[in-house]
Amino acid sequence: MDLILFTGVLLFPFIPYIVKGKFEFIDIILLFYLYVDITVLYVSQFVNYIYLVNAIVLLYSLKYFFIDNRAYIAYFKSVKNVAYMFLGAFLLFPFFQGINLDKSTRFFSMTFVSIILLPMAIHYYSTRGDIKKLLHFGHYFFIAWCLFILYATVNKLGGFDSERIGGTLFYYGKVAARGGLTYISFALLLVPLMMKYLKKRERIVQIVCAGFVFAALLAALKRFVFVVIALGLLNYLIKRKLKMRVKVGLIAGVGALVIFLLSGVGMKETVNERFESRGGENKFSMEAVESDIRIDEPLIVLDYMWKQSDSFGFLIGIKTDLRIKVHDPRVFNKRTIHNEYAMLFMKFGLIGVILYIMIFVILYRKAAKLKKYLVKRRVDIMEYWIVFQNLVLIFLIEGMVGGHSHPTFRGLVMLYAGAIAGYLYKLAQGNQNKNV
Repeated sequence: MDLILFTGVLLFPFIPYIVKGKFEFIDIILLFYLYVDITVLYVSQFVNYIYLVNAIVLLYSLKYFFIDNRAYIAYFKSVKNVAYMFLGAFLLFPFFQGINLDKSTRFFSMTFVSIILLPMAIHYYSTRGDIKKLLHFGHYFFIAWCLFILYATVNKLGGFDSERIGGTLFYYGKVAARGGLTYISFALLLVPLMMKYLKKRERIVQIVCAGFVFAALLAALKRFVFVVIALGLLNYLIKRKLKMRVKVGLIAGVGALVIFLLSGVGMKETVNERFESRGGENKFSMEAVESDIRIDEPLIVLDYMWKQSDSFGFLIGIKTDLRIKVHDPRVFNKRTIHNEYAMLFMKFGLIGVILYIMIFVILYRKAAKLKKYLVKRRVDIMEYWIVFQNLVLIFLIEGMVGGHSHPTFRGLVMLYAGAIAGYLYKLAQGNQNKNV
């Protein structure tokens, strides 16, 4: 089995050449990551499998930027440079913390495979890439995810680990443990844009897949995925110029879907059981949300860093182990840090946190300038802009309650946000403004 799956990983980058399709590996790279998320369940040599994947992405990015010798777009060069600086900090700072070369390189590779997608996507989709093809492959991503969850549920793949993360109505293999419930909720943000380019039959399939995903998320009862959906829908209804009856219809449709799912066989009982197993009112009440220590973790880590390190450690971080002793009545002795920004602060200090946030700030400002220019020229890009906003802003908010370490999760956001930004640039260039 290992040999077959390892061969699949090695062959994946060559699919565009095998099928002689007019697309590149970057167009299908999320399907590559999903393939890995699905198949790790069957691999005995887990570490070698993961680092083979990371090595493939590294080699592909080197080919893209150096061997193909493509000049980078000046307009987005600052985004690329800050992303490179952040990756440089990820690679170099652990040395100052006493981590050896092997461990540091492996640690770096886990982040590289998602961050590098941003500068690649910006360049590719602002030049010769076709964002419509990327959206179609996003459609196939949905189908593949749903088909595997159906298969995993029938065969109860993942056992207790799957039940612990996602409940007992659906099983997820190792996908849920690899961030699958979070990234598929972010993939739902892409649906309005996908629907623009899907044929009628494909739209029906996409709607069915979206409904299935919603059912799986409802059964798992992960709190933040519903925040993702709610914020995305709210922003869409506010920004998109739709008739009131259409907006009311969308809200009513989502409400009807929830009622329909809850009335389904086993769903109501599953949700109630999941609600109780996850802590009931202690986990889902407003008081529970307000008292969740994840929001306070940056301050907790700040206090910890202040006591444990000198100014040098404060700037570049002190350790990659995220388990620390916390003096707080909400925590029993030690706690593993969940907040992305608290994680970065501990691992890479103030410099690492600033560089990470600056990637998104600069990207957003550049894309906003392009959006403003195109709107003035009456180019209809609102669907793209809303999806871009949802991806970037909700992703940054999500960092306050969870980490971005899973490659498919951060990779999805980086790929589509970069692709949309690149596409806006291509549209602007097509409207004869060479100095935008």
